Amino acid sequence: MKLHCRLAVPVVLAVFSSIPSILALGQTNSPEQPAGVPRVVKFSGVLKDVSGNLLNGTVGVSFAVYSDSTGGAPLWEETQNVQFSQGRYSVFLGQSRSSGIPAEIFSSGQPRWLGVRILAPGEEEQPRVFLSSVPYALKAVDADTVGGLPPSAFVKANPDSSGVLATDTVSATVPSVQNVQSPSASAFTVTTPGGTKGTLPEFSGSSVIENSPIKDSGGVVVMKNLENVRFADQFPCPSSPGCGGSSDFGAQVNAAYTSCPSTGCHIRVPAGSHTVSTPISFTTPNKPVVLECDAGTTEGVGEQGTTELVFTGTSGAAITMNTGGGAGSGIRGCALIGPGFSGANTAIGLMLDSDIKQSYKDLFITGFYVGVQLGSSVYLDNFYNLQLFDNRKAIYAPPGITSTGENISFFGGTFTKTKGSPLPPFSTDCVDIEGGSAIVMSFYNISFDQCGITLNISGGQEFLFSGSHIENSVAPTSLDLLTIGSNCISCHVILSGSDIYEGYATSGRTELISMAGGSRLTIVGGIYLAAESLPQAITSTNYANAVTVLGADKFNAITQWVGGSFAGFITMNPREYQPLTVAGGPIILGGSPTINGSIVSAPLSASRTWTFPDSSGTVLLSNSKGSNVQSKRVTACSTAAAAGATCTTTVTWDNPFADTSYTVACNGDVVKSGVPLSGGVTDKTRDSVTFQTVAATAALAQYATVDCVALHE
Repeated sequence: MKLHCRLAVPVVLAVFSSIPSILALGQTNSPEQPAGVPRVVKFSGVLKDVSGNLLNGTVGVSFAVYSDSTGGAPLWEETQNVQFSQGRYSVFLGQSRSSGIPAEIFSSGQPRWLGVRILAPGEEEQPRVFLSSVPYALKAVDADTVGGLPPSAFVKANPDSSGVLATDTVSATVPSVQNVQSPSASAFTVTTPGGTKGTLPEFSGSSVIENSPIKDSGGVVVMKNLENVRFADQFPCPSSPGCGGSSDFGAQVNAAYTSCPSTGCHIRVPAGSHTVSTPISFTTPNKPVVLECDAGTTEGVGEQGTTELVFTGTSGAAITMNTGGGAGSGIRGCALIGPGFSGANTAIGLMLDSDIKQSYKDLFITGFYVGVQLGSSVYLDNFYNLQLFDNRKAIYAPPGITSTGENISFFGGTFTKTKGSPLPPFSTDCVDIEGGSAIVMSFYNISFDQCGITLNISGGQEFLFSGSHIENSVAPTSLDLLTIGSNCISCHVILSGSDIYEGYATSGRTELISMAGGSRLTIVGGIYLAAESLPQAITSTNYANAVTVLGADKFNAITQWVGGSFAGFITMNPREYQPLTVAGGPIILGGSPTINGSIVSAPLSASRTWTFPDSSGTVLLSNSKGSNVQSKRVTACSTAAAAGATCTTTVTWDNPFADTSYTVACNGDVVKSGVPLSGGVTDKTRDSVTFQTVAATAALAQYATVDCVALHE
């Protein structure tokens, strides 16, 4: 057996590159020294010029070795022409001399420092770098010995071994040579208990060789504590059309993911700007992956100041996450750059499909038709500091997807369409939720700048906006900043400590928020402000809609909170800066409100007396109209048979009205089970009205009783 050992000594930034003889245990060659092998040390680093710019191209550089970290004359120096790329370079110190670096520089065992200086006017020496132990091996190289022993001193004790690294004994005879530290010759034994294929050996003691934590795994060198880490730039780009050598970083990331163990891995992306021609695809079920971009030194790489993945396609998804239930997947600290907003661009930045319990942090996504698209079976996902700039849609859940949106949360970030040239127009569907079911989606401390929101999903859903800001301040538009669509028949939208701002006095808009479909809107605190005169903050077009406002501020010339057709409006502790105007169905003022000004009840004429809740629980407007004001409580309809099914309740008036031109609103009371859903008046005659509710799930009735109130002018 021939047992080969390679001298390996740790180093800080410097790597010993050329040892003239590799120690071969058992060789019998002559003790004569090999001739003229230069002594060189590999050194790598990053350099900027005096202005802070990363160097590129060929530049003259001086290298000097010192005995001190500052000051003093150099012990050795040389000049080389160095090739730079984004500041990065790698050289062999000593290669400009035929004999390399003099070994005596390191023979004393004293610390040494390396100084580097760009050969250009105004440039000074960079802060010196400490040279670790590897350069001191040059003294042994100078004598063509290892530890003072020539290679011929090592003789294998068992020359008939089979060649498999097993329990062997190797003896070394120490001759009387000048650089042997022991004054007398001696002998010692080196043993190995056996090794593992592909694993580098190391000395675990003065005379024992065992496995090291470093191994070669299918051509990928890994350490024990980094076995689940892949460095994407270490993987060659597969030979395929359009790959272009190593220019297609998407193919390299995919190759790194393929090499991951079945239990998943982290994939590291080095700092810089990387072209992604092949879409990145993480689609192995239950094989989690974390794609992590290195912050590194990225000056001059994009205005977002982080590592870029530049997608060249105009369709498909730049990154697809589809690992199913592999908890722990996600993306960290990457800037995903699309081809730019244009009619031909239908590309998606980040596509989530079968994505469960994942997290995404510090992402910047720009230049796509859709920034983040939600597919089927996406839930329990969290986003932290998500920046979505200049995408046609920031977030999109298309119609037809299923099981999407359960507890998807966004914590901090900006969704905006205020950059680019030309400026992308304001749209109501910058955030567009159209598909899915059983959705609970939360936005905490998000700025929606020039980014309208449309919620138009069927089934039982809840949307929470907490501490968020919705604003139009780029160009006048009559479009609503928040739209609750006609398919949102049972949506509950909560604005808590949030605000909406319309910054133009001539937009022609009539409201900030529009409601349809039979939904519920709850506003808790916050400020609602327009620079123009608006008839109402909220427009409702469905008798089933209900609005609750608790302690919010309505500024400027917004005449009333809600206008149109609705089932109920409740306000407590309002702070009004003009007369409070209300219209439509049942109106409740609670909490002993103090109104700054007068109360006007439209469309009724001026002076009215407010009657606070009677036995029906509904506020009536008493104006001495006698039988022209009627209220009635009846038992609610039976349990709905299926989710989305409707059931109707008929309310018959004690005294028929003269005609059908009366105003009526109904509301449910005493929840039986499940989630209460608002319904609406679907039919009206002189004698009765029909009140409809919609079931959230099968076999869930909403109310035990229904109250209706009617007024005939």
